[in-house]
Amino acid sequence: MDIVLLLAAAYLLISVTALADKFILTKALPHPVVYAFFISTLGLAAFILIPFGFVLPPLAELGSSLVAGATYTLAILCLYRALQHSEASRAFATAGSLGAVLTFLLSFLVLGERLAAVQIIAFGLLVIGGIAISWERSASSPSRAGLWFAVLTAIAFGVSYTAAKDVYNQHGFISGFVLIRVFAFLAALPLLIPRRNRQLLRQSTGQKTPLRRRSFQLALFGGQLASGLGFLLLNYVISLTSAAIALAAQGLQYGFLFVAAIFLSRRFPKIMRENITRPVIVQKLAALGLISLGLVLLAMNGV
Repeated sequence: MDIVLLLAAAYLLISVTALADKFILTKALPHPVVYAFFISTLGLAAFILIPFGFVLPPLAELGSSLVAGATYTLAILCLYRALQHSEASRAFATAGSLGAVLTFLLSFLVLGERLAAVQIIAFGLLVIGGIAISWERSASSPSRAGLWFAVLTAIAFGVSYTAAKDVYNQHGFISGFVLIRVFAFLAALPLLIPRRNRQLLRQSTGQKTPLRRRSFQLALFGGQLASGLGFLLLNYVISLTSAAIALAAQGLQYGFLFVAAIFLSRRFPKIMRENITRPVIVQKLAALGLISLGLVLLAMNGV
């Protein structure tokens, strides 16, 4: 039950990040390279955990940390590439659901993880509920490039979280989390090698760009603060239980966003552009029912 509550708290904080991202996207979508670099750099805030039990493992045992960090940065880069080519709902739904399934398969094949029958049923309910609550109907056909980048995002996240689980199994949560964030930052540094990328980074902090606006900065850094706390909690849950189950519960994030949309759409119509019609409400409530049932099964199973 404690893990279910931690998952709910993690995705509540991450949903705050999604709200901030909605604000950012209404102003300007930062270039994926710029966003990936900023997020990876902000991850170095994990250094504050060093006094609380960090132990540097031998060099030969850093392989999984390197893979987890590097593929996380790759996933962020691909995700924002996907957002350039497709609608946010499609990108997040595809990446989130497929990422959870790939994590399940990789955990089974690579880590030898075996879930109980009840856990597998709960996993399925969470994935289906997550797809149903995040997917939105659209008159436009999906972009092939957007779909491919969403699939690449899912693959990168699947590898990253599977490797992260291996790191936590070997080195514990604090040491593992710090190491992964360091390697995520190091993986972002090669993005600055091309001159064009360095120019994009300089332009993004120029005097007349959205990033220089106070409201934009508050949304970006406030959102990333919530993201950092939510991401910390999510990784702590992953260190305690199955990474696949933790990722499958992503539908909670969209549930929180749906509730926020109901209360905020009239006040901020440009940001919270949620189509709240009767069919949409039925779809979302049915999805929330599946997610809730999955969480209840997990809680009853002591996960």
